Amino acid sequence: MAKDKFITLTLEGTPAMKQRLKNLSRATIQDAAIALNEEHELLMTVAKRRTPVMTGSLRASGHVQPVQITGHDVVSQGGFGGAAAPYALYVHENLNSRHPVGQAKFYESAFNEALRGMANRLAKHIKAMQ
Repeated sequence: MAKDKFITLTLEGTPAMKQRLKNLSRATIQDAAIALNEEHELLMTVAKRRTPVMTGSLRASGHVQPVQITGHDVVSQGGFGGAAAPYALYVHENLNSRHPVGQAKFYESAFNEALRGMANRLAKHIKAMQ
C-alpha cells in the first residue's frame, strides 16, 4: 500500500493579521461614514436649490444629521421640517402647485439623481482615503 503524503503549512502571525483586518474594517467604515456624509451634503445642496420659497423657512430647514454607525451599518439621515414641518410634506408632494421659485419633489428628485453613480463615487472616495 502506498503511504499518503501530506503537506503541512504553518501560518505564523495569525493574531496580528486578524487584528490588522479588524483595524482595516473599522477604518473603512469610518471612511464610508465621511464619504456618505459628504455625498448627502451635496445632495442637500441640490435639494435646497429646488425648494420652493415663500418665506425661506422651508429651504432653511433642510439639514443632514451626523452619520450614525451601528456595527457595519452606516446611516445618513436628513430632511426638511423644523418650523416648516406643518407644510413641508404638503409642499414636497403637491404636484399641482406652481411655484415661482422651486418645484415639488425637491428632495426626492435630488436624491434620485444622486443615486446614479453614487456607489462608484462612494467607492472612489473611500479608496482615496485609504
